[in-house]
Amino acid sequence: MIFLRKTSAWWWAACVLLVGLALTGFFWHRAQTAAIADIQSDMQTQASDLTNRIERNLRANALMLMGFVGLFDASDQVTRNDFQHYFQVSRSVSKTQSFAGVACVEQVNAKDLAPHLTRLRQDGLPDYDVHPAGVRAVYTPIVYIQPLNDGNRRALGFDISTVPVAQAALMLARDTGQLVMSGKLTLKQDESQPKPGFVLYAPVYRGDMDPGTVAARQAGLVGWVEAPFRMADLMAAVLPQALTELRLQIYDGQDVSPEGMLFDSDATPGKT
Repeated sequence: MIFLRKTSAWWWAACVLLVGLALTGFFWHRAQTAAIADIQSDMQTQASDLTNRIERNLRANALMLMGFVGLFDASDQVTRNDFQHYFQVSRSVSKTQSFAGVACVEQVNAKDLAPHLTRLRQDGLPDYDVHPAGVRAVYTPIVYIQPLNDGNRRALGFDISTVPVAQAALMLARDTGQLVMSGKLTLKQDESQPKPGFVLYAPVYRGDMDPGTVAARQAGLVGWVEAPFRMADLMAAVLPQALTELRLQIYDGQDVSPEGMLFDSDATPGKT
């Protein structure tokens, strides 16, 4: 009997222990699941907030760029001084700018290249030339750019259609009459030290309105205004305090590969 009582006591103690462990495991699992759910919810909230910040910044910059389209629509000829003055005014009233500059791109047919070069050289750019060299049916050089710092000066005369990603965006903007964002590319300003970037393009047509059809848009195109961005500069403007606890990676399109990466917060200087 004593043996049975000892066995019974041991059995009840074991049962209590097992039940305790089971309950502990159950509640631990619930707590872990809840913690994971909380983390996922917090990350989703942060991701949505970041997406909204980027969209607001790009919308503000797109609105600024469309102001330059309005400048060309309202004038028979926009001079270099007009372009510079408008840029200075727009920069003074905007607090969301994160672009590397604003540029005017002119469409130049091959037969018009010589007078184009003469006009630009007489307009205060004695060393102006279209580059890279080569014979093409149509050229799309940058003729104005602000601010006119050393980096942006290197972009003057650059034929952006020689970059396939840029050319695709240019043609889409031309044919749709809409502002278009390019895919990932390296800005001409950053060729010596490549940095992931992209460009916003808005078409400019003869007259003061969209011609309305693809054929008419192609026939009436004068050029484009563009705003080039370095992705790191955009993210610095969107997240001035940077990221300390999360790693953020942004890719061009659906291809999650090193070639498509636009931004990696772990590669940002100063990230610990």
